[in-house]
Amino acid sequence: MRADPPSQITSQSLATKFITPSGHCGKLTFDKPYYRITFSAMASQCECLIESTSDGDDSAEITCLAMAAIDEVKRIESKYNRFDVNSQLSIINAQAGKWQQIDEETIALMDFAAQCYQLSQGRFDVTAGSLMALWKFELDGTSIPNASDIGNAINRVGFDRIQICDGRLLLPQEMMLDFGGLAKEYAADRAALVLLAAQAEQTSTAPWQSKACLINLGGDLVVTGTPTQPWQVGIEDPSALNRTADKITISSGAIATSGHSRRFIEDKGERFGHIIDPTTGMPVLHAPLSVTVCGPQCISAGMLATMAMLQGKDAEQFLSEQGLVYKVIR
Repeated sequence: MRADPPSQITSQSLATKFITPSGHCGKLTFDKPYYRITFSAMASQCECLIESTSDGDDSAEITCLAMAAIDEVKRIESKYNRFDVNSQLSIINAQAGKWQQIDEETIALMDFAAQCYQLSQGRFDVTAGSLMALWKFELDGTSIPNASDIGNAINRVGFDRIQICDGRLLLPQEMMLDFGGLAKEYAADRAALVLLAAQAEQTSTAPWQSKACLINLGGDLVVTGTPTQPWQVGIEDPSALNRTADKITISSGAIATSGHSRRFIEDKGERFGHIIDPTTGMPVLHAPLSVTVCGPQCISAGMLATMAMLQGKDAEQFLSEQGLVYKVIR
């Protein structure tokens, strides 16, 4: 099973982009040989770790690198956040029923979403925004939506009803896009590419060079360069969020996790996770608590992790057939 990630997308010129930091981050710390800078994005606690060849006297260069990556994450968050009425995604949703121009980056993401839809037989569907808006996993005390509302929302879902032609999109009236299953993983991939470009710009004018970097967006992460020692990535225990249940060793590539350890509701003693099957309008039955997948890109690893969750009790069998490194917690 394969979906080609939109890695061909290029962003704005990087020559000046990383020079002016935009803020939104915590303190830069150095614990040899790694710098760490933390920040919040996409409703997640995030971090950028950069391995240094110096003894800590290159913090200015490291800050520029980290801010290049953080700025890119913030750009994508601002563009595709359906909770922000000013985002491009919200504007697209507001103009449903009309032909509208979309840019190259959005076209590429929609093309990847189309592949996900086809490979999942309609269960990985970015047009499920109406369903996702119906389930309020962010609120305490939320109950299950009633059957009538779920049925009405299902009628407004179906990627095969979208039309894209000559850089224009026709989203059927009352349908809503939700890139929640793609945007964070895509942002991790983009941040890594931007960081590499910023690093290349620095090393063209100075002898300094970092060895390896890790971008971590709430458990979806990408590794660049060749670390002195492989990264040890802990997997959160869904039953005890301050504890590590397992770990994965990684020297290159990406890791993505899908699960409902933090976003779920309980009704009459039953737990319902936030992974919704758009064909039923309900959370997937017998799904694992979390699925972690390694892959060459974060967006493809995330797609496979979510598709595994959608398999419910057959998640492990699905993943074993893909031939990738994975961890499942039930």
